Amino acid sequence: MDIGELERRIAVLEDIEAIKKLKARYCAICDEDHNPAKITALFAPDGIWEGAGVRAASGTRCDSQTLSGFPGTHQLLAA
Repeated sequence: MDIGELERRIAVLEDIEAIKKLKARYCAICDEDHNPAKITALFAPDGIWEGAGVRAASGTRCDSQTLSGFPGTHQLLAA
């Protein structure tokens, strides 16, 4: 295995770990009654928030006002 392959494999593992940490932060915020101020800090500029049967928002529209008061079932989707 050459150094380039090793670097690629390490990058994959680091990406997986970053995703795990992001999901853990998101779940902790959901346990805080879906604190909109904290949830919005997790969104990437091209992220999408979708509330099942409620509404959807993307990118900069994922703000505290958009996310406040939603009734629970939701998904965080990658763009």
